[in-house]
Amino acid sequence: MSAARPGRLNPAARRALAEARRGGVRLVRFLYTDNGGVTRGKATHVASLAARITDGIGLTVAMQAMNMLDQLTAVEGMGPVGEIRLKPDPETFTPLPYAPHAAAMTVDMCTLDGAAWEACPRSFLKRQIGVPPGAAPAHRGMKPLCFLIDRFDSIVGMLLALTIAVPISWQTWGYVLVIGPMIHWSFSAALFRLHVKTRPA
Repeated sequence: MSAARPGRLNPAARRALAEARRGGVRLVRFLYTDNGGVTRGKATHVASLAARITDGIGLTVAMQAMNMLDQLTAVEGMGPVGEIRLKPDPETFTPLPYAPHAAAMTVDMCTLDGAAWEACPRSFLKRQIGVPPGAAPAHRGMKPLCFLIDRFDSIVGMLLALTIAVPISWQTWGYVLVIGPMIHWSFSAALFRLHVKTRPA
């Protein structure tokens, strides 16, 4: 497999590579969910990650005909002969806190010429929400919202619980809702610097 040139990688792929280097990642899992609802995958060493992001990892089409007991079922077009490529979505790069020096990405199943494979469950879901083949869902606008929700949900829950037990003024509510997220973020950043968390937020 040819090594990927830096110019061939999109910004998301370059961010994933940088995060892998910073986090000391050694193995990256390329994960997919098969037709039986079982999560499966392959792994690549971080030294080959750039090339694997570009070219993918080979997989026999028969894997999509496996049942939950790992028995090959008779499905037309999904025999032991034939190969697809598992091409990862760099936007889904996630260090695995339960597996030291490991990370994971969700993949699209592609044909050898790079087109979306008809039996790819992720591509099927993309078609249902109008995402073009090979593209990532347009969720950039959701990230700031999710960030704020993550900061506020536990604080609001705590305030509601306290309000039931002890009367709390609206001024106290406002003060905690303003200062609380800042303390939450600062504490998360400190845990990240201590290598307790894999991400600062």
